[in-house]
Amino acid sequence: MKLIGVDRVLEVYRRSDDELVSEIPLSLSLTQLKGIVTPEPFDDYNLYRPYELTFEQADKLINLAEISMNFDYELFFYVLECHGIYDWYS
Repeated sequence: MKLIGVDRVLEVYRRSDDELVSEIPLSLSLTQLKGIVTPEPFDDYNLYRPYELTFEQADKLINLAEISMNFDYELFFYVLECHGIYDWYS
């Protein structure tokens, strides 16, 4: 199994029950994302870990990615997530 790429998404969870309600694909660069979130020190320079976003971070990400959605931080929380794309036969 070989990692050949990553997809980054904005995951939207309902606060009342932590249910995933939406996954929005992102086409932002790693540099743009690092302008929004600070990587975990020493071991996550590629932002592979999930990052629960503050109100300000989520708002900035939604605007930068030009996502058309109803942003409601009281009802939902937002997570920057990275999904690996693998070549299972290498």
